Amino acid sequence: MWAALAAAALLAGPLPATARTPPPVTAAGNATTEADASAVDAAAGAGASAVGAAAGAGAAGLGDREVWSARQVNDDVVEVGVYTPGDGVTPQELYRELDRQGVRGLRRPAAARAGQCRLGTAYALEDGRCPPIRWAWAGYPDPQVHFRDRTPRAWPVKEAVRAWNRAPGVDSHWTDRGCPRERRHCVEVRSGDFGSGWAGNTTYRMTMGRNFVDGSVLVRLNDRYATSTADRRSTACHELGHALGVGHNTSTASCMYPVDNALDRTQPHRGDVDLLRRVIYP
Repeated sequence: MWAALAAAALLAGPLPATARTPPPVTAAGNATTEADASAVDAAAGAGASAVGAAAGAGAAGLGDREVWSARQVNDDVVEVGVYTPGDGVTPQELYRELDRQGVRGLRRPAAARAGQCRLGTAYALEDGRCPPIRWAWAGYPDPQVHFRDRTPRAWPVKEAVRAWNRAPGVDSHWTDRGCPRERRHCVEVRSGDFGSGWAGNTTYRMTMGRNFVDGSVLVRLNDRYATSTADRRSTACHELGHALGVGHNTSTASCMYPVDNALDRTQPHRGDVDLLRRVIYP
């Protein structure tokens, strides 16, 4: 029971007073506040199911498009997995497949409440729950995130990193070698045939302060659903966005649109870029 309650509190709880917390921004650009304490209380009362509920809390209509998992690692860390269904796969079908595979802490797909860490149609990770999940500044003007590319050339990871690096507020770097260690962050990017169900997966660990844990963020790109160059570009853009803290975008013009479909948008939306600067890394 303790593990479930602690995980729920970590996923819904506020940042410590020493952390940098931006005011949530709505579509109109006005600062707002959110009573996260009530979410914590509700999660605590829900018991073991609170872990899944907290992982999926967010904008109505978005929380049911992907499948989430969450499990307690220790008193200060939760591990979260985000699975994007492949083309033609429903979230319910993906949930059943992941359950069959033994993935722990799965949340049943369901719409959730709206979050306030958003900008227009763009939402922070966890579909707008505040405060946003993000990388620590570690003494730099902007957090330094290195994407360690372990994929073959067919996957345009380098191009996706370049697209996200246009966003002010966080610096994205591509490497096919080791990541720099000192005060910099590393995301491992891999590909392979991971079977049926999901097109992309981002797994990360986060602290109670809702910061990514260095060395824990893994992006996996599934060859099974990469049937075209556009497929690969869209999936890479989407999953790397999650690894920076960007959630879904309800605009079909964004690669962060939460459904893998024939549109295959391959670039971040202007709203995603503004979200990084104004909400996630102000």
